[in-house]
Amino acid sequence: MIRPDFEHISALQLRVRALEAQVKELKSGEKYQKLEEEYKAFVRFHNKEVKRLEYELSKAHSETVTVRRYWGEVMDDLDKEHREEVEGLKEEVCHLKERILSLECQRDEAKDRLRDRMQEYYAVSVKLEEKKKRTGN
Repeated sequence: MIRPDFEHISALQLRVRALEAQVKELKSGEKYQKLEEEYKAFVRFHNKEVKRLEYELSKAHSETVTVRRYWGEVMDDLDKEHREEVEGLKEEVCHLKERILSLECQRDEAKDRLRDRMQEYYAVSVKLEEKKKRTGN
C-alpha cells in the first residue's frame, strides 16, 4: 500500500512545483507580459485584417459605382438610339401617308378621266347607232 501513497504524494509534489512556478511567473510579471504581448500581436493581426477587408470593401464599392455609371451610359445611348429610330419611323410614316394621299388623288383623277371617256364613248356609240339607223344599215 505504500506504493499508491508514494505515487499520490509524488503527483501532489509535482503539482505544487507547477503551481509555485505559475505564482512566480505571475508575481514577476513575466506571464502577464507574455500574455499582453500575445494579446497585442492578436490585436495587430486583426486590425490588419480589418483594414484589408475595409480596403476590399471600398474597392468593391468603387467598382460597383463604376459599373453602375457605365450601365447608365449604355442605357442612355440605347435610349437615344431608340428615340432616333422612333423619330425616323414617324417621319417615314408621315411620308408614306402623304404618298398614299397623292396616289389616291391620282387614282381618283384617273377614274374621273376614265368616266369622262366612257361617257364620250357611249355618246359617240349612240350617235353612231342613230346614224346607222338613219342610213339604213
